[in-house]
Amino acid sequence: MTRRFVVVSIPAFIFLIVMATGTVLLAAPTPGSTEAVVTIDETGAMRINGELFFPIGLYQIPYWEMADVRAHGFNIVDEIQPLTDYLDRTFLDTAKENDLWVRIPLFSGDWWNGDWEEMREGQNWAFFMDYPDHHTSPKHHPAFAMWYVEDEPWHNPPEPYYSNMRAMHDYINLPLVDPNHPDMTCLYDAWFEDPESSSRLDHFRTYAFFDVVGVDCYPLKPPPGPNPADAPLTALAKWVDDAYEAIRLEGEDATVHMVLETFQFGGWRMPPPEQLKLMVYLSSIHGAKGIWYFCYGGSTRDGQHYGPGPGIHDFPLMWEYVGKLNQELQSLGKVFLSLPILSTMTVSTSTLATPNIYGYAPIHYTLKWYEDCYYLITANGSENQGYTAAFNLPFAEEVRQIEVLFEDRAIPPTADGFADHYAPMEVHVYKLTVDKGAGVFNAP
Repeated sequence: MTRRFVVVSIPAFIFLIVMATGTVLLAAPTPGSTEAVVTIDETGAMRINGELFFPIGLYQIPYWEMADVRAHGFNIVDEIQPLTDYLDRTFLDTAKENDLWVRIPLFSGDWWNGDWEEMREGQNWAFFMDYPDHHTSPKHHPAFAMWYVEDEPWHNPPEPYYSNMRAMHDYINLPLVDPNHPDMTCLYDAWFEDPESSSRLDHFRTYAFFDVVGVDCYPLKPPPGPNPADAPLTALAKWVDDAYEAIRLEGEDATVHMVLETFQFGGWRMPPPEQLKLMVYLSSIHGAKGIWYFCYGGSTRDGQHYGPGPGIHDFPLMWEYVGKLNQELQSLGKVFLSLPILSTMTVSTSTLATPNIYGYAPIHYTLKWYEDCYYLITANGSENQGYTAAFNLPFAEEVRQIEVLFEDRAIPPTADGFADHYAPMEVHVYKLTVDKGAGVFNAP
C-alpha cells in the first residue's frame, strides 16, 4: 500500500465523511493547531510545510545539550527518555527554541507482541490523542516532524509482532490519528561477507511499508583500526541500493535514510574523520534522502550521567569534525534531494581496478542539476588505493568552469570533461557552471 499526504483546507471543526464500509475519508486539523505538515514527495524527498528538508539527525539527545547540537549542524533529534519529557513539552519546547525538529520514538521491543487493541489504546494515550485534563498530543507541537515506530525490528518477525507493527503504521495514517507526519523504522543487517544476501533483501522487503526506511550499517569492529574484521565501507552503498530494491519489489514508495556508526561500545568503534566522510557521501551518492548519526553519547547533569556511550560527543576531535562535515551537508541538502541526471557520462581510472566484493568500481558518483548548475558528487570507495579519474562528459562543450567545493580550487575543463586525483577514501564535489541558457542534458 502506498502512502502520500494531502493537505486539505476545511473549516475549523472536525468534519468526517464515513462511508458505509466505515472508511474515514477526510478529517480537519485541530483548530488553532500550529503543527507542521511533513510530507514525502514523489521523489522521496521530505518536505516540511512545503519546503525541502534534508534530515541531518542525531540519536538520543539530552534536551539541555540542544544548543550545542544545533551549533554542530544537526537539524532533527530524538531521545530515548521518559515519556513525560514529551508530554510536558520540555523536550519539544527546547528543540523549538534551538530550531531543531523532533522525531518521537514509540514503545518498542517485545511490546509489539501484545494485544493490538491494548497496544493501540496505550499509544493513543501516550502519543496520538488529546486528553484535555492531562495532556495534548505532541503531534500538535510546531517542533514535531515524525514518528519512530521501531528500532531494528527483528529479521524473522513472529506474530503478532509484525502484524501489530503494520497495523500501527496504517493506524497512524488515519485522518483522525495523524496524516500530517510520516513514520520511520531502522533496519539492521550485518551479513557483510555475503554481497547478495537474500536474508538482507527479505528483511528490507518485510518492512518496506514504512514511509521512511532507515538502514544502519555498522562495518567497523574493535579494536581500533585497521582491523581485519572490518567490512568494506562500500557496504553502506550496497545497503542503500538494496533498500531501494526492496521497496521497488514490494511496490511501495518509501524513502531511505542512512544511520551511521558514530559510537564505540558493544562491539563497534568510532570511525576517524576520513572514514566518516566517506560513509556520509557513499550513502548520499546512492540516494539516501537523510543522514542520521548514532549516537550523541554521554552527558552529565546534576551529578547524573545520561545516555549511552561513548558516542560522537565523547570524542572532542570527532565532535568538532562532524560540525564541519554537517556544514557541507547543509549546503548540499537540496542538491542531494534533486533527482540524478541519467547520461552517458563515463569514468575511467589510471590504474586498472576490478570491482570490489559488492561489485562496485572504485569511483562512486551521481550527477545532479540544481539552480542552473551541474553538481557531480564523487567518492573513492577504495580504502587503500588512490586513483586518477577521468570524467568524460557528453555535455562538456557547455561547461565553462569547474569549482571543487570545500577545497578552494578549480579545474580547467577540457573538450571531453576533466580529470582529478583521489587519495584513498577521498571525496570531491564539483560544481560545473555552464553557458547561460544551456539546458539540462538528458534530464530524467
